[in-house]
Amino acid sequence: MRNKIRYILIILFFVGCNLKSDASGIFNNLFIVSSPEDREYIRPIIEGVFSKSIHTPTEEFEINLIWKNAWELDEVQSKYNVLVVGIDNPKDSTGDYLCEKFLPKNNPSVELFSLNNVYSNNQQILVIHALDAVHFSNIVKNNKSWLLNLINESIDFNLSEHIFSKGFNLKLSENIHDKFGVNLKTQEDFTIINEFDDEFLWIGRGYPYRWITFHKTKNILFESPELSWVNLDSLFKGTIPDIVIGEWYKTSEFKEINGNKIRILRGLYEHKTSESGGPFFVYMFELHESNEVILISGFVNYPGHDKYLLLRQLEIIVKTALN
Repeated sequence: MRNKIRYILIILFFVGCNLKSDASGIFNNLFIVSSPEDREYIRPIIEGVFSKSIHTPTEEFEINLIWKNAWELDEVQSKYNVLVVGIDNPKDSTGDYLCEKFLPKNNPSVELFSLNNVYSNNQQILVIHALDAVHFSNIVKNNKSWLLNLINESIDFNLSEHIFSKGFNLKLSENIHDKFGVNLKTQEDFTIINEFDDEFLWIGRGYPYRWITFHKTKNILFESPELSWVNLDSLFKGTIPDIVIGEWYKTSEFKEINGNKIRILRGLYEHKTSESGGPFFVYMFELHESNEVILISGFVNYPGHDKYLLLRQLEIIVKTALN
């Protein structure tokens, strides 16, 4: 055990002396660092908070949890998202000592806080310090929304940096604005696939395929989830007939984004030409002056591979219209 504590001290010293590099890895991984003794108590609680998943069609978690021991801190120093947990009771040497190293000296009893860019740029570290398992459960329960928001904001920020790292397609964005009045940022390598009139536009990029479509139609056709699914199916058949909406895992929700209340549909689709398919979403932007609605849809086609992060990239692009 003394060797493990000494190892943690060495890591903390040398990491602090090095120049910081940019964080790396998979954007939606969350590394939980704790002692094996504490993990027995905290694991069910943590997994209950970060358990949201999506079908693509296979089930993928929005946040992937990866557990590390306290003496494995060096393995997470370059990662985007890290959660350090220490529970005072039951006592242990490694987890308690590691947690103490992150606690502010002027407030060592603090329960929950976040740190940015400790070991790497664009890195976020969350620290939870609890007296026992019951206290830990209460901290997490009372701060569930804050924890999820902080992790999701970190994921979206780093994904956005990645998406637009090579620049923007300004000409394509101007085309979208001219047709639909939407100020949407697009990746440099996105191009027009198909368009007609001022009511339909299909843009995207190559393998793994990511497509975004724009439809302008009457608002009255999408006033309820039931109407929306029926009329969306009809709209797709008339503009992108190769895409067929599946019957499984359909959802509808309202979400507030930057002060805008947006209805979002989610589901699965089949692509006739490629005999494959994947997940898709539809964001609905209401034009109250003209009683119209603009539907911005995102599709991912990447057979045999995980698709969630690709889908999330498309949502980040669509949400630039709400900035």
